[in-house]
Parts: sequence; C-alpha cells; structure tokens
Amino acid sequence: MGNFGNGVTAFNYYMIIGGTNWGYSGAPASGFTSYDYGAALDEDRTITPKLATQKELGYFQDALPELLTMDPVEAPAVQEHNGAAVKVYQRQAIEALDDSVTGNGARYLGARLADSNNTTETSFTIPLVLDEGEASQGQQFSADDRATSLTFAGDWEQVDDVSAYEGTLTRSGNAGDSVTFTFNGTGLEVIAPQGSDYGMATISLDGGATQEFTSWYYTDQNAPTQSVVHTVSGLAPGQHTVTITVAGEAAPESTSGGTTVAIDALNVLGGSSDGGILINDDADFITYSDGHWTYATGQAWTAGDINGDETFSNLAGASFEFEFEGVGFQLIAAHSSNHGPGRVFINDVEVGLTEEEVTNNAVPQQVIFEAMDLEPGTHTVRVERTGDFFPGAEDPRGAFLSIDAVKVYPTAPVVEEPEVPTDAISWPRIPQQEGTKLHLHGRDAIALAADFNIGDQGVYYTTSQLFAEPILTADGLLQTLVGHPGDPGETVLAVGSAHTVDAPQGVTTTYDGEKGQLRLNYSHGAPVDVTITDAGQTTVLRLMDRDHAADVWQIEGKSAAGTGNDSVIVDGAYLARTVSFEGTTAHITGSMAADGELSVTLPAGITSWTWNGATLSGVAPGPETVAEPELDWVMATENPESAIDYDDSEWTLANATDPLNRWQGPGSSGVVLDSNRYGFFEGSVWYRASYKAATSNPTLTFRGNGGSGVPGHGKNPAFLQVWVNGVYAGARSASGGTVTVPAPAGTVTAGEDVVVAVVVHNLGHNLDWGDDGLSRQNRGLYEANLAASGAVSWKIHGAQYTEADEADPVRGLYNRGGLYGERAGWYLPGYPTSDWASASTFEADAPGVAWYRTSATLDVPEGQDTVWRLDIESSRFDAGRTDGSQVNMYVNGWMVGTYIGDIGPQNSFTIPAGFLNSHGENEIAVSVAAKAAGMGPQDIRLVQVHSTTGAPADFDATEAPEFTELSATVSVNATEVSEGDVVTATGAADELPVIAEGADVELRYLWTAPGGEPVVGEASRALVGAGTHTVRAVLVDVVSGQTLATSGPVEVLVGDGSTAEPTGEPNEEPTGRPTQAPTKVPGPRPTATVTAEPVNLYTTPGFHLVNGRSWYTECEPYSITKRCTTEIWATQVAFTDGRFVKSTGWVFNNLTYLPSPRAVWADNPLGNTGAWTAEDGRKWHTECDTAVTGKNGCRSYTLTSFVKSTQNADGTWSYAVVRDFVFNNMVLFS
Repeated sequence: MGNFGNGVTAFNYYMIIGGTNWGYSGAPASGFTSYDYGAALDEDRTITPKLATQKELGYFQDALPELLTMDPVEAPAVQEHNGAAVKVYQRQAIEALDDSVTGNGARYLGARLADSNNTTETSFTIPLVLDEGEASQGQQFSADDRATSLTFAGDWEQVDDVSAYEGTLTRSGNAGDSVTFTFNGTGLEVIAPQGSDYGMATISLDGGATQEFTSWYYTDQNAPTQSVVHTVSGLAPGQHTVTITVAGEAAPESTSGGTTVAIDALNVLGGSSDGGILINDDADFITYSDGHWTYATGQAWTAGDINGDETFSNLAGASFEFEFEGVGFQLIAAHSSNHGPGRVFINDVEVGLTEEEVTNNAVPQQVIFEAMDLEPGTHTVRVERTGDFFPGAEDPRGAFLSIDAVKVYPTAPVVEEPEVPTDAISWPRIPQQEGTKLHLHGRDAIALAADFNIGDQGVYYTTSQLFAEPILTADGLLQTLVGHPGDPGETVLAVGSAHTVDAPQGVTTTYDGEKGQLRLNYSHGAPVDVTITDAGQTTVLRLMDRDHAADVWQIEGKSAAGTGNDSVIVDGAYLARTVSFEGTTAHITGSMAADGELSVTLPAGITSWTWNGATLSGVAPGPETVAEPELDWVMATENPESAIDYDDSEWTLANATDPLNRWQGPGSSGVVLDSNRYGFFEGSVWYRASYKAATSNPTLTFRGNGGSGVPGHGKNPAFLQVWVNGVYAGARSASGGTVTVPAPAGTVTAGEDVVVAVVVHNLGHNLDWGDDGLSRQNRGLYEANLAASGAVSWKIHGAQYTEADEADPVRGLYNRGGLYGERAGWYLPGYPTSDWASASTFEADAPGVAWYRTSATLDVPEGQDTVWRLDIESSRFDAGRTDGSQVNMYVNGWMVGTYIGDIGPQNSFTIPAGFLNSHGENEIAVSVAAKAAGMGPQDIRLVQVHSTTGAPADFDATEAPEFTELSATVSVNATEVSEGDVVTATGAADELPVIAEGADVELRYLWTAPGGEPVVGEASRALVGAGTHTVRAVLVDVVSGQTLATSGPVEVLVGDGSTAEPTGEPNEEPTGRPTQAPTKVPGPRPTATVTAEPVNLYTTPGFHLVNGRSWYTECEPYSITKRCTTEIWATQVAFTDGRFVKSTGWVFNNLTYLPSPRAVWADNPLGNTGAWTAEDGRKWHTECDTAVTGKNGCRSYTLTSFVKSTQNADGTWSYAVVRDFVFNNMVLFS
C-alpha cells in the first residue's frame, strides 16, 4: 500500500515463486537448499497466504485504473486513534476527472502502521473531503537540501537525482566547505546517498567538538539512497545548531580516493509539526528514583511504544522527574489492564493525577496527562506512583505506573485547522456509523477508494477494498468488495430518490435524501450480494472477507463475439487458470487441492460452464491418492584416495606460488593450496601430502574453507576430513579458521615417510552482493602445518571443469563435485549396481564416504501435479543436530540438495518437477560423508507433499546424459589346447562416458572350467580339465567392484583328461593326529580367506577354532621371513586301489609366507604373476595384486589330481578323480 501511496504502480514482487538451489550453487554457508522466504507460490508449488495478498493488490489496481494518473494530495489526519502510530496516504487523479462522482478526480487512500514490523491492533477514523485537493505538504524529513533553513558556505553544487528525497542533492568535495542548520529538538539525522566515491565529513553541535562520518559504501551497485549516514541523539530539548564540514579526505576503506560529501536532507529528532519536542523514556532528560524502575523493550506489549520501549514500576516510592524550558508538556504512555495513576507535581505543587482507560491489551502512545498553559520559563515536573489501581484494573503484583515518552513545548503549540471548502462534499468522520472505526491488524494495510464510478453508479467512498474490475452479469454490474474478517465496512453511493435496494440480513441501509447519499453498513464475512437499482443501472455489490477471497478468482478470456475480453468469477477453486468462450459456454481450467464445490459467476450472454473439460454435476474432484514407493537401497563405499598406497600419479601437483587473486594465498608455506587456483571449482576436493616426519605423533594444523559467512545466529556447515598414513584422524570445521588434528597414535614416526590425505567438502561459492570479492573466497585448503622435515609434496584432485561438463550442458558444472563417486558417475541414471551390497540403513560402519542407490517407480495420474520430497530421517538430527554427516542427494542425475546432519536446518528436500519422471522409473543416489562411525541417517524416504488437479501439462523429466551401457570383447590365442597348456586372452571394452571418466577401472578375465564356477584370473591361464572352457572380459570399477561391461564368452576346447568312474560311498578309515608335519600335497581351495577372519589363523601359530572348524598352524624360518603351514581337521576322500576311501584327520590347507619386501621375491615365481613348471614337472600359475589376492600379495596354484565330490538329487554323493589347479600358498609383501 505504501507503493501505491508513493505513486508506484508497476513493480516486481520479490520471491513471488519460491525455488530450490540445486547443485553446488551460491550462498553455501546457508546449509540449506530451499529458497522460499515467504514466497507466494513456494517450491512445493503450493499457494501460500502471500499470494492472496498479492492477488488483492493486483485486483485493486484492476478495479481502480485511475491509480496510474494520480498525484499526491494532503493526507487526512488520524482521529480517534487507539494503538500504534499510523501512516496515511492520499492520491487524486489528474486525468479523466469526469469519470469521478464530483468531477474532482478519483482518490486512493492508504493506511498502514508507521512501523511496518509493529503488530499492535490499531483503530482510528479520518475525515474525508472530496474537493479539488491540495498538493501534499507531508514531509518525510525535516529539511530538504534546498530548504532555506540550510546555509551552505563554499563551492557546493546542487544536482538532480531521481533517487534523492525531493529529487536533488547538494555536493562538494572541497575541504572546508560547510553547511549550517539550526533546529529545535533532541537529535538530528543526516540523510545522504551512499556509494564508493564518497569521502569523509565532520559534524559539530553548538560549536562543540567534531565527529567524523562518511557515506562511503563498498559498491555503487544497489547502493542505498536516502540513508541515515550519521545520527546525533540525546540532546537537551531546545534549540541547537549543527555544522557539517567537508574534510577533503577519502574514507579509510575507499579505493577510489573520492572526497565528495552529499547532503540529501536533515531530519530533526524529538521535534513535531506542532512545535513540541518528543523525548523518549530512556533519555537522560528523565531522572528516575533509584532502584524502583524497570526498562522494557522487545516485548509484545512494548511493540507499539515510541521506539518500542517503556519504563515502568510497581514499587512503593517510585517517582520520576524532569526539567524543561517552555509553556507545556504531555506525558505519553500505553493504556493497559494493570495500571494505576501517578500524582503529578509542577514546581512542587500537586496539580492532578494521570488518567488512563483500562484495556485488555496494551493501547500505546496515549496522552495520560498534559499541562499546556504554563507561564513561559523553567519548570520542574515530578510524577509519583500512588499505588492505587485505575477502576477495573488488577494485578497481584500491584499497580503499575508506566512512561513511554515526554513531549515538551518551548512555545505554545501550533494548531493548523484544515480549510474545508463550503461547497465540497465532505464527512468529518469516516466511517460515519457510530461505534465503528477503521482497523489495522498489526502488519496490515488498508486500501480505500473514493469518488469513483462503477459503470454509471457513483461511489463517494468505500472502506472495503475493491477486488477486481466490475463484471457485467445477467443480474447487473457486479463489483466485489473485501475486508478483514469481522471488520466493519461502509460504502456510500450517490443515488436518486427512486433507487431501490435489496440487501440481506446483516446489511443496514441509511439514505440521506437531501444529499442523495445511500450508506451501506455491514461486517465482512461470508459472501453476500447487495443489489442497488438507480437511474436504469443495476449494481450488485458482493461483500466478503479476505479469507474467503483467497479462493475467489476473476479471470478473463477472449469473448465469444471475438471483440474484447469477458471475465468469469470462480469461487472455491484452489486456482483458476484460464477461461475460453464458445457460444454460450465458458470453458474454465483450474486446479483443486481437494474435492470441493465451485460457484461460477458468468458474464451476460453466457449460460453454462465446464471445469477442465467436464460439466460438473456435483463437487469438483480433487487429486487422487498416490502411493509412496517402497525404496530398496544398495550401497558401496569409496574414498580410496585416503589409502596410503593410493596411486595419485595422475593428480595435479599443487606447487604454485603465484595466486590468481589475493584470496588464494599463498599461506605460510608459500604454496597456493586453494582449489580454485588449480581449476577445481565445485564440490569436494581431495589433497594428498607426502613428506618425511620431523617428529613422532605430531598434531597437524589445517586452515580451509568449504563455505562460510552464515548470519550471526548460524553455524558454518562445511568440514574437512583427514587420514594419516591411511588411518582416519578426524573431521573438523572448514570455515576459514585454523583447526588442529592429532595424528593417530603410532601412525607417524620421526624420520619416516608420511602420507596425509584430506578431503574438504566444499559447498559451492559465495555470491557477490557487492564488489567485495566474496565469490573469490578461498575454497579447499589455504595452508597446513604437517610437522614435516623438509619439503612437502602436495597433490590435488576433484571436479575440474573439463569435457565432462561440456558433455552435460543441461546439468552443468554446478551439478557434480570431486568425490570419487561423482567423478565415476555413481550418481547418474543407468549406472549399474548389481554388485553393490544391500543396505537397510545409512549409518556408516566407518568414517568416510559411502554411496546408496535405489529406484522408484511413480504412477501419478495424467493431468495431476504431485510434488515429491526426499525426507531424511535421523533421530540424532531431531535430537539436537548431532548427526555428524553430510548427504548429497541426486535424483535422475540431478543434485537436489545437501543435508548437514549436525548443523541443519533442513532435512526435507523438494524435487523440482523437471528432475522427476512422474509416470515411470526414477533413479536416486545419495552420498553420505560420515564424520565418525555410526553417523548418517537411519532412513531416506520419497514422500509426496502436495497434489492438485488441472496441471497445465504432464511434467516430463528433463532430458540429460545418462551412464550409457558399456560393452566388451575378448579373443584368445588358441581355441584348442592340451590339458595344462596356457591360453592367453585379449580383451577390450568401450571407453567410459566422458561424464564418468574419473572412475578407476580394470579389465579382468572370467575363466570357467567344464562344470565349474567362473573364476577371476589373469589374461594367461593354464587350462586343466577336458572339455570346453570359456573366458569373458570384464570391465570392473575397482573401488566398488561393480562390473561395468562383460563380453560374450569365447570357448577353448581342452583335450581329454584322466577321470575315474564314480563309485558308491567310500569306506570309513579314520586316522589319528599325524606325528610329523604333513607332506606338502596340495589340497582343495581353502574354505576361508585370510582377509575374512577376525584372527589371522594362517599366520598365528597354534590351534584355532573358527567357524566351528578346528585349525592348526605351525611357522618356521624361511629366508628372511617365516613360512606357516596350516592344517584343518576334515574328512577327505582318496582314490586307493581302485576304490574311493574316506578318512578323517588333519589335512593340509595351505602355506603362508609372512610379509617381506617384494624385492626379495623378484626372481621367485611364487612372488610374480605368470605360469611356470617346477623342477618336478608340476605345472603352476601365480596371480598377484588381484581382487582375490588383494594388494601386496600373490597366490599360487598347482595342477594336481584330486577327488571331486558331487551331491546327488537323492542326497547321496558321487566321486570322481579330476585334474585342476588348486590353491597351494600365499606370499605376503611388506
């Protein structure tokens, strides 16, 4: 309403539609992705109450088009005022004057509380004069720069400036130029524009000491105007003289060197138009008795007070006094329910008691005592608490005496009586009906219209708000009027004596035949129609409250006749979208959020209507229920970069000493570590530092920034995680400060090599609201102290802007960061997860990063808009924000939000419509970076938030790149071989998609013997066993183990082998414990692996009971290491004398060579990949550093004959002698 009052009729609404910051976008310190801030249409595509208000404002402009041609005129004075201070506006049309009732032009009258944040219930009345109007004399500030009360000395220049108060500025940059101003009051504000070229000024009061101030501002973009750049307060009431002098110096922060000082206006504090000087209760002017008084501010009951504060006492003996020079004073305080009178003394003579009304709620800024006819001179006023209550007031704590302000008059008050033309149509009080007033409900506003026509029906004024332009219906010209629920409304029409009125119960009519005025009085509530017929026109006034009007829509479309537009009014819809006319039918489209009845008002000539293509016989249907999908999650862990032996040879060397800007450093080491310097702009970034330790078990320090700058009440959410020699050391904040991380005990020894791995979880870059360099703020590490001896070699890796971003121009570079899973495409739709493990929780087994994926099939009905969110459920988040984890969420490859479990505030994330497939499958991926084991959510659900019918289109997911299916091929060097011959396979696979080219992949071979299970092996393999063998090439992500591509099988035929015919059950011939070490005859592949056991039974001498089996290990020296022989108590079958014989006893399992340097095994085939033949003619093959052996290890297999057992369908067993390679020993490297 203030915009209308200031003549602004074309403007943008900030945040009319709420949004979601997806990806690593600006303002990362916020720690959330929703960006609604009270939007009229929020990110869930839900209409909020703000839209109803904005609709009212737009409809008011439609109904009163004269707003476009109005000038300000003097606003009417506020009368019969209760509550907070009120600001009133009045504007009057200067064109189309004949379209008004009086011919003087239509009017707009607006009112709001002077403090737009005040919530005080306020009531008042105003006078209204419909004359030709006088230009507004209202002043926002006491003296414009052109006022004659300002005396300029020197070479000042006056310039036009549309942003200035009254349109001009007076400026000078010359040292010594000054301006002097004399005023009556208790303080002064200097009003000026701000900008980067303004310099220093000094100010002195009454010839006293000077103070410095400046109008400098860091940027000229959106720089404030009409700003209070300096304030002087706390002056004694009376006359003062201020002098402002140009210093001729630049502001300390200035880079332009500008010295200009600009004066826009000066504003007197404590002064008023009637000559009074207002002094607040907290001023030294008032002296309070010691120990009796309490100062209050920031309370609901002080909100309407002057300056939002008051001072009160309920203690015996309480008093206050002040001294002033003048002829009168007023005591100002709030009326309330628990106050009592104060006894007033003037110059030690008791003159009376303060007076108040007893009210249930505080009614602020009331005059409770005044004396306006004192002799000119010095007067002392003392007010003493009596301890009595005002009649009807009560409080068990006693009666309160309160003071808000004192107003003193140095001279007699200036009273200006408004001149009312004798021939003007006027009313001394609006509204006229006794017992009614205009009402402001806190942060509310009133928009009234006066002196206008509805068609040919004249309206003198209405205290209701016009709601859309009138619509010609079969029943007459209909105008909707709205108001606050329960508030009284009053409308006065110009009618002749022959008029008729049809008004329902609750609407009263008063007709003044002499003046030709018909007054309607009513309360705003459920819709009612009042029909007035006069001079051949029937006018229908539809009265309703604004709560009901929230679901009333007036929309227009091209008329059926093809000339102009016609409108319909739809009452009861969640949203009315469009109308089109065909013949006598209006076809309306819109949305319902639930079943409901619609009422439609049609224009004349239109007799029927449809809703979304259907003729309704009852209620309009709401949306259908959509089932929430059950999500089955799978998971894989990552952060391989933290391992001590991780291959970082392809990473970028971070050794620059020349920053690209000052925000990048370098830090104390002289090396720039900032991730932006090396092209890693978005998301998490990894560092690896290699060096020799200066001390054992040091404490490391880091300074990094993943996003900072939250409001004062917030917490910066970014953090970093540290591993020392592969051991997790902890997580710390990454908000620009220095943090310490002790190296885990035993991980660092002085003089030995150290590898420190650090991941900084960057949340994006800041926004530049001004030229302050915030967008260039450091990301990643800035510096680190690692207690190194000698140089530190730093390497860095993350999401670098490459062809990967060019390959995904739709999502763009803000969509992905530098976690391994992001670089490898784990977030993309189409990424395979068949080898991932099933997951029932997102709580981490260990610190670091894990990924989870699922799919969800949605079946939203056609034409329905259903909004979905990802809800993250964590009991630790709910109980004090203690879930130490960060979750990045991807839906169909789009990053939709970041959850910060120990910061918040958000744990529910809207999925934009363009990211989701409402009619099919969706793929969801989340990464969980856990600061400690056990951190992370318990569950993540896909939930629906809101549904409406009548969607204008069925939303299809935005097309964007996916992880394309890969293929592989394989060939062999021979397709027919003899048993034991080595066959070499050669495989190839498609290149990874550019968008996932950061994956660490390996081409492996899957060998399958006749009747056997596939075995992963090297490219070359000795084939044993007659029949057809197959081999496939398999492309594997070595971090997750996921197969990305598999070739078709290639067959290799192996010649006949020796096989005995199966027999029946063998004889039982148990044996005892062997008395000497068993012979090293190879046994079957072991039933347990070294890495699978909690106790390494293969390297620990003695007896072991593991998985219900008995094991025995002996170790003996072997070269520079030890060799351990492991046996297992088992039943075995042997082929002896033509029959199968079963025996139970200790059976050889395998040999394990304990860790020793790899170099020692350089010439030993047991420590190198390959096939070979021993001196005894036995064939062997060895595999090293594979998924089966693990890194730093080799496994050797030998070709031998053994009995293979097969269980038949009836539960019996058959046996056959076969030849194949079996596991024999393992070599471990240090």
